[in-house]
Amino acid sequence: MPIDFRLYPKKKLIISTWTGEITDDMMIQEYQRALDKGTWKPDYNHLANMLNAEATEITGDGLIRLFKFNQELYGYDSLMTMKIAVVTNKELIESLTKIYNALLKGSTRSGRFFHNVRDALNWIKE
Repeated sequence: MPIDFRLYPKKKLIISTWTGEITDDMMIQEYQRALDKGTWKPDYNHLANMLNAEATEITGDGLIRLFKFNQELYGYDSLMTMKIAVVTNKELIESLTKIYNALLKGSTRSGRFFHNVRDALNWIKE
């Protein structure tokens, strides 16, 4: 699986590990699979470890589809209360994170990108 989702109920945290080339369709399919398996919860914070991922095939339209997918499942309010930390060392993924953040405009908690997992986890704990 290109995206592996792990649930940490005591911390109300999802950690996803992304590997290899990720496409728009693959991203949506993996989120749907996580939902079906119960490894996705709307009220949990999310750390997306994308250090080993390539995102050259993820588009702005794909991010909008992902946002709408989550919004349809859980409503706008639940998306606004979660923190999304993206761990990456790639400029493209940082840019994609900024696009997704624009969709979350007005949120009291939104997404941020980090270069290491420790800093991302510290931000989520705040």
